[in-house]
Amino acid sequence: MLGRYALATQNPDDPTHYVRSSDDVADPYCGQPSADTGITQTFVDGNNCRYIFLNQRALIGDESRLQAFAQFDYEISDDTTVFGEMSYSSNEVTDIIGGAPLDVRTDDGGFYVPSDHPFNYFVNDGSDGIVWDEAAVAEDPSAAVDVIFRGRPLTNNDGQYGDDIEKNFENSRIVMGFDTFLTEDWSLYGSYTYAHSLMTDVLPRNFNGIKFREAIGSGRWNPFSIGWADPTATSVKDGVTTGNDVYGPYTESDLGQFASYRTFIRESNQQAIELTLSGALFEFNDLEVVGAFGVQYRSMEYSEIADSAQVFQQGGYEDFVFSINGATQDTIAVYGEVIVPVTEDLEVQVALRYEDYGEGEGGDTTDPKVGVRWQATDMVQLRGSWGTSFQAPSVRNVLGAGGGGSLADSITSAVFAAGPGSSCDPSVNDTFNVTTTTLGGNLKPQTATNFNLGIVLTDDESFTVSADYWNYDYKDLIGPGQSAASILVDECSGGKYTPDDRVTRDVTGQAVSVVNTFANLGGVTADGIDLTANYGFDEVFGGKLVVNTSLTYINSYDIDSGDGSPTFDGANNRNSSFGQLGSVPDTRVNLGFDWQNDQHSVSFYVRHIGGYEDRTPNNDYDAIDSFTVFDTGYSFDASGLIGEGTTNLSVGINNITDEEPPIDPNSADGRRAFDSVVHDPRGRTIYAKFKHSF
Repeated sequence: MLGRYALATQNPDDPTHYVRSSDDVADPYCGQPSADTGITQTFVDGNNCRYIFLNQRALIGDESRLQAFAQFDYEISDDTTVFGEMSYSSNEVTDIIGGAPLDVRTDDGGFYVPSDHPFNYFVNDGSDGIVWDEAAVAEDPSAAVDVIFRGRPLTNNDGQYGDDIEKNFENSRIVMGFDTFLTEDWSLYGSYTYAHSLMTDVLPRNFNGIKFREAIGSGRWNPFSIGWADPTATSVKDGVTTGNDVYGPYTESDLGQFASYRTFIRESNQQAIELTLSGALFEFNDLEVVGAFGVQYRSMEYSEIADSAQVFQQGGYEDFVFSINGATQDTIAVYGEVIVPVTEDLEVQVALRYEDYGEGEGGDTTDPKVGVRWQATDMVQLRGSWGTSFQAPSVRNVLGAGGGGSLADSITSAVFAAGPGSSCDPSVNDTFNVTTTTLGGNLKPQTATNFNLGIVLTDDESFTVSADYWNYDYKDLIGPGQSAASILVDECSGGKYTPDDRVTRDVTGQAVSVVNTFANLGGVTADGIDLTANYGFDEVFGGKLVVNTSLTYINSYDIDSGDGSPTFDGANNRNSSFGQLGSVPDTRVNLGFDWQNDQHSVSFYVRHIGGYEDRTPNNDYDAIDSFTVFDTGYSFDASGLIGEGTTNLSVGINNITDEEPPIDPNSADGRRAFDSVVHDPRGRTIYAKFKHSF
């Protein structure tokens, strides 16, 4: 079963359980290939047996989709139209699951294996330790000793060989409304929207520790890898039981001894009622000033029903989870917008929005916006805007969230035993499943002030160039603070073990849980520029060729964590210590060529993401390289091929050269992996599409 074993001694404080009383010994069949597949899945690491890391998820899960949509418009009179639409979608997704752990253990971090188990060939080595001796047990079965097994329940039949995760997403939406002219200059718009979302998430391999211990104790399950190396091996104790008898194949009845399915259900119901009155207000300099004014009511009900076994931590995971049943959030908004044409070339837009989320749910806010557009010449347009925005705490922010995952930890058992201040090596770590709990809190809403200035140059025929400078100032950002992975990494900051009160460890030093709290985290001030340009060439191979390019450059991304620490420069950085913010490469460039005639169109694009760093406030890690891919596509307009309507056929290749995403060999989260926030790992993708519109 891949793991380690130690001599078991009855726990003096609880005679029904056992504790380890010797050094660990690796599984004696570790490193041997499977008798069924010939594949070696394990390797010896000191006194432990490990198995080669399994894929945790598929890059693209199998998915089936069903979508339906209907809409109507009906003119009641020349002035009034009623409308409606209905939509429904159902997505069923299956995905692989990586090696499933059994974190809830029964005996000193492991599971008791009695001496009379058919395949327990461990004997006393004469020095208060244990040794695997099949011959000695064959001669005298009573020579076997009780041991404690620490390892994963399954090996080669786990991961991608096991059952799939099954997720089902159902979404439905109904909209009804009207649009009517009250006078020649004024109209009234009204609508009602109802949306329902349901997600069901079913995960296999939810192991029950008590039942697993019972299956081992009764001899119905084999916690030794002899069954993996030789399923036909016969027990030397009774000459009857074979490795297959207690090891597999993994039928439902086999796993049913201690495994079940973990089910989570998430459901939301949202409603919105909106009325908007719009029309001409008055004339200014012989130009018409128009405005729109409205009111909106939004209501959301959210439930998240966790698996009952998981809530009481009776499954295999230590993740702290809890259910949310019928949490609600109601919002009232009032808004207005006026567009003033000061001259034929100068236009000013003024808007104001008030929202009230209720006391204790985010409070209220008033957010203005001012925009200006000036057509300075036929070729030059100047534009700018300033405004504020607001986001209230979500239901999860208020109530908290539980979870878990595999996290790297540099505090080995030896470092833990040596105590705080002892030497540790951040590049040497083990990966464990760690519970992460983010508590809710009394939160303020997060706000932002932003402005932008831009210029557009165009001749209205062949070219357009635009440049925009933008600046955002976010305050009171809501998030879980420092990520759990980064908290563990920082316990080995500077090569010295520095315990963090947010981390709980067991008696051996293995990380068990990390507890954090949703909080207002200070803010972020960011600025940068966006550049776009395109130029068209007529009569190129019988069609029109357009060359276009875009560039985004982030000049600054200053992070204030809100705890009094110095401002952190997050520009061109992965920002692993600030999980809610994500990676911020400072340069992205796209260059495209689009050619088209009456029926044919061809495109070719170069997409580049610049390299960036991986820094935390306490350490610098390996940088991430730049990433460039080439995409191409062809489309054919086959309208008329299938009756009335438009028909289009298209094929293409994304990432033509099959580039792999850059690997971060020594990342701040302790894993050697690509950055999934920025880079696409799928490699070359070939696609074909057919579309017909009636």
